[in-house]
Amino acid sequence: MYGGNERRNSKPIGEGDMKKFLDNEGRLINVNELRQAIYEGGVESSYRKIVWRHLLNIFPSNMTGLERIDYLKCIEIKYKTFVIFCFFFVFCFYYIFF
Repeated sequence: MYGGNERRNSKPIGEGDMKKFLDNEGRLINVNELRQAIYEGGVESSYRKIVWRHLLNIFPSNMTGLERIDYLKCIEIKYKTFVIFCFFFVFCFYYIFF
C-alpha cells in the first residue's frame, strides 16, 4: 500500500488474543504490539468497548484488572452525581426564573 508497508491479513483481536498483551495481574504490556495487531486485524465487535478504553488511555497502562473495575465504579458514581447536580441546578434555575 503506502510506502511498501502492506497490512497483513490477520484475524481481529478478541478476548483470548488480548490476554497475551496483559500480565498475570491484568496490566497492559506490549502496548505498541497491541496497537500493531489492531492495525493489522482490527478488533472483534463484541470486544471493542474494552479495547478502546486502552487505546484512548482511559486506563493507565500500570492499572491492574481489579483496579480497572474499581476505577469504572468510581467514574460511574461521579457521573451519576454530576447528572443529579445538573438536573437539580436546571430545575432550580427554571423554577426561579420561569
